Amino acid sequence: MLYTALEDVLEQTRSYSNEKVPQFLSYLKPMEAGHAFDFSEEGDDRNYNTGKPLVIEQYFNPYSYREEKRRPHKPLELPEMPRIEDQEGQEDEHMTKEMMNHLGFEVTNLLEVNEGKLYQMDMLIPKEQMEHVMRDLETNGTEGKKAIKDTQYHWTDGPEGYPLVPYTFADTKVNRDTCLKAMDEWTTHTCVKFETKQGSAAEPHLKFFQGNGCFSYIGRIWFFNGQYISIGKNCGLVGGLLVAVGHALGLFHEQSRPDRDEEVRVNTNNILQSSRFNFDEAKLNSINNYGVKYDLTSIMHYRAKTFYNGGLTLSTVNPLLQELVGSMDKLSHRDKLLVNRMYNCIDKWVKACGKSADPCKNDGYLGVNCTCICPPGTCGDYCQYQIEGYYDAYLSGCSENITVASTIQSEDFPNPIPPGVKCTKWIIAPECHQVELTFTNFAMYPRIQCQNNQLCCYWDGLEIRTNDPYVGTWYCANEIHQGRKFIHSGSIILYYHTTSRYSRGWEAQVRFLPIAGCRTQGKAGTEKPVLPEELTRTVLSGMTIFSLNTAVNKLLPPKGDSKCGLLEDLGNVYWNSPLFGFEKYPQNSSCFFTLVPNSPVAVKVKFDYFKLQPRARGVCVDSVDLVEPFSQETRLCGSQTSKILLPSSAFTARFASDKYYNYQGFNITFEPQSNSACHKIINTAAGEAGMITTPNFPSFHGRECVCEWWIIAPANKKIKISVEGKKIGRCSENYLVVDLQGSRSYYRPISTRVCGEKNLPISLLSSGNELNVVYKSMRNSKGFHIRYEVV
Repeated sequence: MLYTALEDVLEQTRSYSNEKVPQFLSYLKPMEAGHAFDFSEEGDDRNYNTGKPLVIEQYFNPYSYREEKRRPHKPLELPEMPRIEDQEGQEDEHMTKEMMNHLGFEVTNLLEVNEGKLYQMDMLIPKEQMEHVMRDLETNGTEGKKAIKDTQYHWTDGPEGYPLVPYTFADTKVNRDTCLKAMDEWTTHTCVKFETKQGSAAEPHLKFFQGNGCFSYIGRIWFFNGQYISIGKNCGLVGGLLVAVGHALGLFHEQSRPDRDEEVRVNTNNILQSSRFNFDEAKLNSINNYGVKYDLTSIMHYRAKTFYNGGLTLSTVNPLLQELVGSMDKLSHRDKLLVNRMYNCIDKWVKACGKSADPCKNDGYLGVNCTCICPPGTCGDYCQYQIEGYYDAYLSGCSENITVASTIQSEDFPNPIPPGVKCTKWIIAPECHQVELTFTNFAMYPRIQCQNNQLCCYWDGLEIRTNDPYVGTWYCANEIHQGRKFIHSGSIILYYHTTSRYSRGWEAQVRFLPIAGCRTQGKAGTEKPVLPEELTRTVLSGMTIFSLNTAVNKLLPPKGDSKCGLLEDLGNVYWNSPLFGFEKYPQNSSCFFTLVPNSPVAVKVKFDYFKLQPRARGVCVDSVDLVEPFSQETRLCGSQTSKILLPSSAFTARFASDKYYNYQGFNITFEPQSNSACHKIINTAAGEAGMITTPNFPSFHGRECVCEWWIIAPANKKIKISVEGKKIGRCSENYLVVDLQGSRSYYRPISTRVCGEKNLPISLLSSGNELNVVYKSMRNSKGFHIRYEVV
């Protein structure tokens, strides 16, 4: 996926000199093994430097150069790096695997090699290919896409009917095992085949050699009798080779796609000035995305600090996804999907499997074994069930929204942060409040010299964003003293990463301070409203069970009782499978209960224990189903540990087992969340008008946002609402449901659901004097505002 306008490349590269090339010395290390230093709060930053500071400008900036007479280019002999495999289990080694991965090609690669100038740090584009691209640009428009479109740069089919890529090893220095692993990865997940050729093949083919850095041509260079893939020293890891082979198959980098702004922001001021062209958006019709969505986890994506001069060069639109940028060392689902579409693999497999069309849904695809290859977040034989977002499976679990006063800290604090941690804490203040962040501890690895002799937090650091959601100030060493406060209205975003083992970490207190004179929209109150008469209820401390066929207010059921157990205690509801704690749940067993709220409240679902029959061919047989507003279902089976947040206590939970297997069962806690800033009752007067908004509106509210409002008018009045915003998002993850009868049940027949694309604005009128609104969003969205009026 890289699609910068190539018409600028020739002009850009004319100014580059190959005099000054990056040299990565074997003594590059954060500290000598066993070196100790003081992490006390009052320590001087100078205590952390071991000898003379490393000047990264000299070794890390491949584009700094002197105005001297050009000399013939000579290959650079790089000293051997510490080997990754030697570091496993050796805690005294100074260079961690995460440090090695942190360096990137822009550190180890040259500006120019014997074969030509490198474009966007690791791509060679011959003159003939460039001229073809320019002609295509002139005749076919300016729509940027993702992979090379011209099929003459695609590898042709071999005797078996699948694309065949011949290759040779051009010298004996190449790590053949690593090359074979990379090619095998592409072969395993696509229909592309690689075939070794002995000697010099008289046809286009790949030639692996140990050159200066890592680089490759783009696609099959049909006018060459062999094209080089360089596997230079210090870049021969499988992840780097996957990128090089991906280029050879016809893939560009990811982050310059024209649609990148939906996922990332390019922080131009943080990019080395001579390298900014690497982030230009493409305006070419010679490359194609084949309908594949942008992918932060693509193997072809730049890292967040590529070509940086002290700060992040790439920030995610959703701050909670920052840890994913360029962090993968394997092919993503969308990488595989792109190449399979590009080389018509799926059509070939569909035909071989005797099918008329690909039956797979949600960007899944039919694989070589005639089964669907499903993307993360989906399940089912045909990937038809969307159970979570595409990125959720890749997240570490440490990134989170902070919406209540609490103590936050780095991973494993007060122990040192493990290497490789990337984490975001997004602190969001309630309406009419501001964030106060007070640090009680802070100690991270110190700065080293980077571009233009400036000190930067290269190995480890914490970024604090206040005024700008994408760019903040970086801190490391002891630069944040105990008691230092950061105060800001709206939100504060903390992002930290580590590559060394030498950062003790940080701890801070979060409070939300009222803003003087600020008034919330509408009249929020806690007065208990009049409940619909048709619902008979038994009040259980804020939640009501009105329809059930399970035991209530009992402890664990006695042995032999086939019913589920249900207990309310201190506001929580505890639910367990039949015979839980005594025996496995019986076959052909079922039970359910339904809750409706006495006040707007979100519910956190905690799986204290959960072990049901695993999926059979991707389908849940024995299952627990959570039915949310408008009959939105989440089906669970197998093992479950992560928590689920429901936007309202208007839900149904049901359990069913089949006649074949039984397992240990489940014990689940339903815990009301009383600290939400957007779960409110709004009591109105005749003729009153007002507005309610999602948190942080019109800015992004963050991922996993839930809200519920009850608008109550005087008797014989109705409520008119107008919902305005950009969009709600895909119905599988996001929805706005309006109960027009004010029943608080959000039943499908009496409610309206808003989700999907191009669905706003919308106007609705209640059937009585109450109207209920519930909102759930699993995506980072700007949300919406609702104008209401009593009529």
